[in-house]
Amino acid sequence: MREARVEFVLFVVAALCALGARALARPEAAPSLGAPLADGMRIVVWNVGGTGAAARSAEGAALHADHVAAVADGLRGFDFDLACLVELQDAAQARALAQLIGADVRVLPSPGDRPLALLARRGRLSGTRALPRGGAKRPTMVARVRSDRLGRDVVVGALHASPWSATERNAHLGGLVDALARTADDAPRLALGDFNLEVQTEGRQDLFTDDAHLDLETYGYVTRALVDCGRAAGATATPDRRLDYVLASEALAVAKVVVVRGRRRGDMDHDPLVVDVRLARSR
Repeated sequence: MREARVEFVLFVVAALCALGARALARPEAAPSLGAPLADGMRIVVWNVGGTGAAARSAEGAALHADHVAAVADGLRGFDFDLACLVELQDAAQARALAQLIGADVRVLPSPGDRPLALLARRGRLSGTRALPRGGAKRPTMVARVRSDRLGRDVVVGALHASPWSATERNAHLGGLVDALARTADDAPRLALGDFNLEVQTEGRQDLFTDDAHLDLETYGYVTRALVDCGRAAGATATPDRRLDYVLASEALAVAKVVVVRGRRRGDMDHDPLVVDVRLARSR
């Protein structure tokens, strides 16, 4: 009888330990997106393309036509002020997305094939002729956004950097940041997009970069004057990689950052990054 009791106690202890280990291993619940700030700006960066596995494409695949409505629905639910969409089929697809989201959406696609696009709500959106040096063949744009909720113009640079070449990323990102710095007025600045830049490299064997040290130098350069808003938000792309960025000048204060899960369709391999900012208080 005594042995039976001991076995029972050991069984209970083992079960409790297993439950405790499971609780510790359970991932934390994703932070709630919540409502946007009444005096702020909600920014979304989302690479809506896919892996291109079906087509065996090394460059991946653009947004599939079957998923356009789902992307529009997701963006509408975010109640965004500014969205940067990467890996679109063409400018027509960007305009179709804007129409599906709502009549108050303004859209500006980048030149060329497989563009990115900026979409703005509750304000104005206009492009500029300023183009960064380097990465000329990659989707790039500089625009000015008037955000009614923020109450200010914001100068926005957006790009989709090379997935394969650290040298090209260095020239492309450095050029974009330099172009933003040359803006003649004191408007807040944002740099957005899929930078294909992974800086959390320690102990990693799954990185795609051909020069991790140069990528770290690039990151250091672009964050000298711009704050990496999503640094602690977690991975945005498969497999466990943080490739999508919102960088903001010190005139903007970060209020919330969320990587939204569960919005992928088909072979999409990125999650949307959502960042709420407001004007920083004067010191």
